[in-house]
Amino acid sequence: MNINEIPGKKWRKKYFENLIEPHLPENIKIYVEPFAGSFSVANHLKQRPELLVYNDIHVYEGINELDTDHIEHLDYKDCIEKWDSVDTVFYLDPPYFRKEDWYGGVNNDQQFHEELRETLMNIKGKWFMNYESCPFIEKLYRGFNIYDYSGNLSHIKDILIKN
Repeated sequence: MNINEIPGKKWRKKYFENLIEPHLPENIKIYVEPFAGSFSVANHLKQRPELLVYNDIHVYEGINELDTDHIEHLDYKDCIEKWDSVDTVFYLDPPYFRKEDWYGGVNNDQQFHEELRETLMNIKGKWFMNYESCPFIEKLYRGFNIYDYSGNLSHIKDILIKN
């Protein structure tokens, strides 16, 4: 499948414009997507960051069409650690809770999500994360900024969480 033919491309653009873009800082220096599942949200940025990094996208055909500076093949934690700075904006689209088997490689679902939260608690950069809403995730990220964007944009109850 070509990256431009991935189902939901129009939905992702609308999602970006309505939910993410209003919260983004201007003049992003470093933009990083630590999970392959986000399918290049950066394509919708009005201004290209100075440095654009995707992680673990080797699983998709059409990656040669991406406008990127670096493609990493790291564990998400290592990717975040490597690129974290006060100038970095991370967009995360991790495996959804109790649906990790769709993605492979995640064994203990609750532990994975708790480790992700701990990682995000300690970074210097700004981050935005897409999740399917559920009581466990909403409790885990209590105290962070959580925006519901289900209804007119999605068939499931999705949320955006940010620091």
